[in-house]
Amino acid sequence: MAGDEQDRANAISADGEMAKAFQALAQGEQTATQLENHLTKLEARIDELMKQANENQTLAESAASEEKSKTAADDTTP
Repeated sequence: MAGDEQDRANAISADGEMAKAFQALAQGEQTATQLENHLTKLEARIDELMKQANENQTLAESAASEEKSKTAADDTTP
């Protein structure tokens, strides 16, 4: 009889450990989902910043080109 009680106690303990493991797994999956969502938002923000930087660079290059053309035209005027 003592063996049966010990077996039941071991089974209950194993069930408890299994439940804890599943809870930890579920919490880990929830954390992973939150991280993935955060990374998606960061990637979108980085893409937006890169687009703005490229637009600013294009505008700066255009302005420099126009200034260079204007200076060259002024130099050729008598």
